[in-house]
Amino acid sequence: MLFEEAMQLFEEYMRLVQKSNKTIKNYMSQLRIFNNYLCRVYNRPSYLDEVAVDDIEKFLFNELGEEKYSASYRDNMVTSFKSLYTFCHSKGHCKVNVGKEVKHIHVCTKERTYLSEIEFRKIMKNVKNNIVRTVLQTLFFTGLRVDEAKNIKLCDVDFERETIFVAKGKGGKERLMPMNQKLKKILLDYFRDIRVDMGTDNFFSTKTGGISTNWIEQVLRETIREMELDKRVTPHVFRHSFASNLLKGKIDLFRVQKLMDHERIETTSIYLHTDMEELERAVNLL
Repeated sequence: MLFEEAMQLFEEYMRLVQKSNKTIKNYMSQLRIFNNYLCRVYNRPSYLDEVAVDDIEKFLFNELGEEKYSASYRDNMVTSFKSLYTFCHSKGHCKVNVGKEVKHIHVCTKERTYLSEIEFRKIMKNVKNNIVRTVLQTLFFTGLRVDEAKNIKLCDVDFERETIFVAKGKGGKERLMPMNQKLKKILLDYFRDIRVDMGTDNFFSTKTGGISTNWIEQVLRETIREMELDKRVTPHVFRHSFASNLLKGKIDLFRVQKLMDHERIETTSIYLHTDMEELERAVNLL
């Protein structure tokens, strides 16, 4: 089977098991780059069983050299290879799972940027658009991803039970998020006084029916620029802030992992920030 044909089957499979569009797009883009590389090196289309570990490693370390590409990007490539070959081997499309022999690229983990509650309040005072402000407040108090928040439906918000149902999370998973009292008041005020009823079932409704991630990012970007804040703040930073502030409040890691919808506890542990004051207190205990 040609490598390109295997890619097409893999894409069909990912759509069948409802992988997110973003995941599918990233995997296919990365595999397409590798396929083009193979065609150029061997001057012909390559077959799935012809690809050796050596081909993949030469691609990762020569074609995608460290001086041009980040370790994170190259490691994502490795994940794409492993996923493709695991699928093809399980379906009998190749004799050997070459992906198993490819080692992951070491990625240095960076601490996530996050906002304290004081920083958060200052930004909220400066966000002029009421709808975007409410979305950002929702991210800060729930840790939802921006795509999850913008897709919330009217029926998903239960003020009586104080929960928000997330119908389509990462990987198509569903979960129920608790709503704290601060957010409950914010969302009730929004629903009663701000929401535009255009006949849509979107909770965050506008004259066009819904909201876009680009619009949220644009409003936030303009706000940060006007404030002259020396910090890179994106909608995703509000999600980071939710996790970071919970852990600073001594909520245990496993509960935060559940709230953040992380598959691996290692992902959640990134939010265990240690500032210089805490380090100084620690060494002075000796």
